[in-house]
Amino acid sequence: MSTVEPAPDTSHASQLPAARTPRATGPVPYLGILWASLLLALGVAAVRDSLVVLDVIPGGSWTGQALSELDNQAPADWMVALAVVATIVGLLLISVALRRRSRSELAVNAHAGVFVTKAGVRRLAQAAALSVDGVDTVSVSASTRQVKVAATAVTDSSATEAGIAAAVNDALQGLERVPDVRVRVTGLGAQQ
Repeated sequence: MSTVEPAPDTSHASQLPAARTPRATGPVPYLGILWASLLLALGVAAVRDSLVVLDVIPGGSWTGQALSELDNQAPADWMVALAVVATIVGLLLISVALRRRSRSELAVNAHAGVFVTKAGVRRLAQAAALSVDGVDTVSVSASTRQVKVAATAVTDSSATEAGIAAAVNDALQGLERVPDVRVRVTGLGAQQ
C-alpha cells in the first residue's frame, strides 16, 4: 500500500513583497554633475601645481598664488555679504537634496507591486476615449493626479463628453488612485 503525501502549501511562501513606489530623480543629479565639475577643476589645478613643484612644467603655483592673495586681504563688508549668500545657497542645496521626490508612476490595484507610467495612463485613456461612438480624434495629457482629454466629435458633444468621461474612468479603475478626468469635446465643424 502506497501513501501519497499532500503537496506542501506554498501559496504564502512564494509571495514576494510589493515593490516600492517609483519616484522621479528630481534635481539632485544635476547638482551632482555641477559639484563633480567643480571638483574636477580643482583636481586639474592640483595636478598642475604638482607638476610645477616637480619642475616638470615652468610657472608658479596657482594654489599658492590664490592662498597668498586671500591671506593679504583685509576684512571688508563684501566678505560678510558673500558669506551670507554662500550660507543661503548651501541651505537651498540641502533642502533640494532632502526634498521629497514626486511620484513618477501610478500603482495598479494588485499586491504584486505593479505600476503604470504616465505615458501608459495617457495611452489607456486615449484608447478608451477613441472607443466611444462619434469620436473622431483624441488628444490626452496625463499626470499622476489628472487626465485631460481633448476630443473632436462628429455627434452631439454633451452626450459624447459624458461617454468619454465614463469610458476613461472605467479604463482607469484598475489603478489604486484614479486620477481626476477632465474632458473637453468640440464638434468637427468647429475645427476649421
